[in-house]
Amino acid sequence: MNEERFKYLFNQYFQRTASEEEKAELFQYGGLSEYDATLHQLIQDTWNKTIPDYQQGEEIADKIFNRILQGKEMEVDTPVVSMNRRPWARVAAASAIFILLGVGILSLVGVFNKKETEFISLLPDNQKFKNDIAAPTKQKATITLADGTTVALDSLTSGILATQENVSVSKTRDGRIKYDGSGYLNLGLVYNTLSNPRGSQVVDLTLADGSRVWLNAGSSVTYPVAFVGNERKVSITGETYFEVAHDASKPFYVRKADVSILVLGTHFNVNAYNDEADIKITLLEGSVKVLNAQSSLIIKPNQQAIVTNKDVLLNMKVDVEQVMAWKNGYFNFNNADIKKLMREIARWYAVEVVYEGAVPKQLFGGEMPRNSNLSQVLEILKTSGVKFTIDGRKLKIEQ
Repeated sequence: MNEERFKYLFNQYFQRTASEEEKAELFQYGGLSEYDATLHQLIQDTWNKTIPDYQQGEEIADKIFNRILQGKEMEVDTPVVSMNRRPWARVAAASAIFILLGVGILSLVGVFNKKETEFISLLPDNQKFKNDIAAPTKQKATITLADGTTVALDSLTSGILATQENVSVSKTRDGRIKYDGSGYLNLGLVYNTLSNPRGSQVVDLTLADGSRVWLNAGSSVTYPVAFVGNERKVSITGETYFEVAHDASKPFYVRKADVSILVLGTHFNVNAYNDEADIKITLLEGSVKVLNAQSSLIIKPNQQAIVTNKDVLLNMKVDVEQVMAWKNGYFNFNNADIKKLMREIARWYAVEVVYEGAVPKQLFGGEMPRNSNLSQVLEILKTSGVKFTIDGRKLKIEQ
């Protein structure tokens, strides 16, 4: 058998998506001794990617190996697995526990593949929540044009959305919004606003100068239809990621209230939600200068500027992967209190969070795909004693 075919069959089996014919083919060849080494290595590699650093990983691999030799469905006798590498819930200094429900079968497991952004839940139907909320599947964003007209993106297919004085606004087949043209050369600046509400997928916008902007849920950007003059200026709310087209003759400014970010051509993230205490600017490439009324700061790649009410502070130990998780399709927290965690969840799932009684004081950390249902994200909170109920669009938290 071709080794690639063998790997494909095993992956289908491990993820429980194999057809009866594919399972029969795997069982047939899995019983041949010449494939023992390949099969065992495949199992170990896949398991290690799924739950790294698990002390009983080799034992689990042996059990799966034997199940294939016997031509049976995958079963794992392990009711509780302790995860130390990427815990989802962390309480004080204790490691979190990722609970595997059921006896003799792996009935709840997160299978991560960051390249393909997959999350597979094997929770039995009778254990799923009745009142659940799915992750956003549509772009609910709107564009407010210069004349006040509002265009809803989810109601339109690809093609031209509007034309404003030689500048066309179009939607590509993959959902990106793009401005083309160089209009308003003699008419001055005319602005549009792209608003991405809570409960909406991330929106990708290409400005007239070729700069790209990604908007997280609950965010907006106001920008000229075409950049005229010797500078480029946009203003934002919420969280946005920029890849600014280089033009030394036209510096690019991003503004939020009295905070300005000056760039020439660079990649950076701005978290400026109104319900967050500080504005955070994280640089991935190039160089930016952050200014407010009191002070200024130039930051380098893998550094972060934190703008408080009074100062612009430097964070040299920023976790860039965590900052960019939203754009890459993940929740990623590191010692976050429950209010911070819930603010992000509320924006993504468009829910109202209500705390009944004392606010839980635990700290949380870890990673989970943002295409998970709300109940899947919250289920792990139970390991730290936090209780929750979903009632319509209201999420109640108690301890």
